[in-house]
Amino acid sequence: MDEEEIRDLLGDPDEVGWGGMTSRVWKCSRCGLVHMFRSLVRPPAPCSNCAGIAFERLSGRGKDPLASQQMRA
Repeated sequence: MDEEEIRDLLGDPDEVGWGGMTSRVWKCSRCGLVHMFRSLVRPPAPCSNCAGIAFERLSGRGKDPLASQQMRA
């Protein structure tokens, strides 16, 4: 399978900007703890719960997820 066939099957790759991935909400892929922040941040590795370094960006690029909650970090 060549690159063209892979692109036909999976579509074009995601574009990653120069600033890296940022979000207000990150989920640890190891323990599932959700880390929320008031501003856009890069992945908060290591996890404060399990020391994991893999995170999933959740939909936290819009409004402040902590507007009615206490800030975690």
